[in-house]
Amino acid sequence: MKLKKIITISAIVALLATNAIADLKRFEAKNGKWGFKNESGAVVISPKYDVVGFYGFTKGLANVELNNKWGYINKKDEVVIPLKYDLAYEFKDNGLAEVKLNGKWGFINEKGEVIVPVKYDMAYDFDDNGLARVYLNAKCGYINAKGKLVIPLKYDNASGFDDNGLAGVELNGKWGLINTKGKVVIPFKYDDIGSFGDNGLVSVKLNGKMGYINAKDEVVIPFKYDMAWDFDDNGLATINLNDKSGCINTKGEVIVPIKYDAIGSFGDNGLVSVKLNGKMGYINAKGEVVIPIIYDEVSMYGFTNGLSSVELNGKTGYINEKGEVVIPFK
Repeated sequence: MKLKKIITISAIVALLATNAIADLKRFEAKNGKWGFKNESGAVVISPKYDVVGFYGFTKGLANVELNNKWGYINKKDEVVIPLKYDLAYEFKDNGLAEVKLNGKWGFINEKGEVIVPVKYDMAYDFDDNGLARVYLNAKCGYINAKGKLVIPLKYDNASGFDDNGLAGVELNGKWGLINTKGKVVIPFKYDDIGSFGDNGLVSVKLNGKMGYINAKDEVVIPFKYDMAWDFDDNGLATINLNDKSGCINTKGEVIVPIKYDAIGSFGDNGLVSVKLNGKMGYINAKGEVVIPIIYDEVSMYGFTNGLSSVELNGKTGYINEKGEVVIPFK
């Protein structure tokens, strides 16, 4: 019975110790060094690192820098992967992290084993399709998580694959789209190309003007805009014509008049900031002015927790989504 009690107490102590370091958050000390605290605010890893990764611990490891070299530590502050890299990013869900050494990029696993050779001039994160863009000798291709080159290094430039499994690639100054097998879906004939949305349209540029095509390379919205961005979740796309901005729907109908000097991005509340004649306010997805265009500035982030900072006559205050002043100007 006594032995069982001792074991139980030991188990509780171990559990408390584990919980104490279960969720560590980075912090910067007054001396400019970085360390980690637990949820109670107690210092678990003393501030001795020059920099620690923005995301802290991922996959049980944190990327840290000391004396201009990066490596990885565990939550006991034990060095798991030596501090030898010029740069090292956090581990992702696939268990890989990008590292840079002697000007070249590759990927390692959580044991520090090199999975993708550190030989590329640039390497980007793996997308949901399991492929990552890599550049070597001014050419771009795609590798899988085992380091195998699945799409050759032959493109001048490229984007990551979108949710539809398509990527914009440039060859000899023209853009097209390929799928994850490297098959050309949209021919190389455009000056620029965006990403397909759920509505099946993508913005493209040809002879200095922009419009929208479908997956069959059929023109749905004519090439007449100076700039045209991808469609958002509201089914609207911001376009620019003669230095004025507005929004169109997937039929090409103008929903927000092309009269604004600038338009932001729609928030979850269905509002977007606009600028007109040097003043700013908010409109909805119907193009209706919800908050008068009277402010000198509004928050570039839109509304956060139902509030937006606004500036008027050199003073800053906060308004709610009805335009009511919640925190006075001062």
